[in-house]
Amino acid sequence: MYGARSFVVYGNRETVVPDLLAESVTETSFASSPADVSQFLSKHACNSSNAVVVSHGCWRNPTLWGKLLSKLGFGWVYTPHGMLEPWSMSQGRLKKTVYFSLIEKPAIRKANFIRAVSSPEAERLRSKFPNHRVALIPNCVDSPQAEQSQWAKSGSSNTLFLFLGRLHKKKCVVPLAKAFANSALANRTDVELVIAGPDDGELGTLSEVKKKTQTDNLVISAPMYGNAKQEILKRTDFFLLPSQSEGLPTAVLEAMSYGCVPIISSGCNFPEAFAENLAIEVAPNQSSIKEALGKASEMTSKDRMELARRNMHFVEKHYTIENVTKMQYELYQSLLSRSPA
Repeated sequence: MYGARSFVVYGNRETVVPDLLAESVTETSFASSPADVSQFLSKHACNSSNAVVVSHGCWRNPTLWGKLLSKLGFGWVYTPHGMLEPWSMSQGRLKKTVYFSLIEKPAIRKANFIRAVSSPEAERLRSKFPNHRVALIPNCVDSPQAEQSQWAKSGSSNTLFLFLGRLHKKKCVVPLAKAFANSALANRTDVELVIAGPDDGELGTLSEVKKKTQTDNLVISAPMYGNAKQEILKRTDFFLLPSQSEGLPTAVLEAMSYGCVPIISSGCNFPEAFAENLAIEVAPNQSSIKEALGKASEMTSKDRMELARRNMHFVEKHYTIENVTKMQYELYQSLLSRSPA
């Protein structure tokens, strides 16, 4: 697209966010040794004048390979994706504090840029690394499917609430299910809550909540991808993510691009949505979620449709692939054109 290439070094595949600038982007998990790196560089004809290293996530492989490749002269963009946020750092605090001080932080000093994906993350990273260059480049999604989404929502008299993501404790899916099951929305035939995603420790408890409360309009679904995901987003009125901590959740941006109204926490690192009155703010606990569900259910169809339109416009203006690609291109190009060390 722009005549520059990027290759991505990563550890946990779920942390990967595609790099959109490049004419060709190669993802690799580099097996184990410097020989693997040399073979990869030779195979793809990569050198510091035509390729940039972008590591996604923290700890071990992404950072270690980024550091190694930076020593070979490659520009390196370190992208933590919220993994250095306060809540994430508090999980296994002792191990993370020691590892960060002795290994992670010294390695990060070799990076040319640290990329933040949200404005709160950028502020905290600048405070944590005062002598480092922090670039704020958000996550992004395809352009909104305005006509299809508006038509699907306007043609339905039912209200659909949706959680779509990993079933992990930090996402507060269990408090969400309990809040719904104990609200006035439980077992209403014109309301449905769908919780869909790969299990990451919470599926068993969710199933128990549904069974014990006998909430028929609480649906616990397998993960949805591709056409299945698109179709349910077109019909969704409210998208829920009462998370303890995120970088900037692409799932929320994608939902907004389909005209969904987000019900999200401050932990989603998306203050812009609150500042523009595009989202309902919720705390990551059962009582707050229950209150937010009630507030959402009281919105008129007309108000929901107007908010859907504003959400799609907001995403199109700030978070589409076209907008973010330009920001990535400028950052990567500055690394490719820099003077050799």
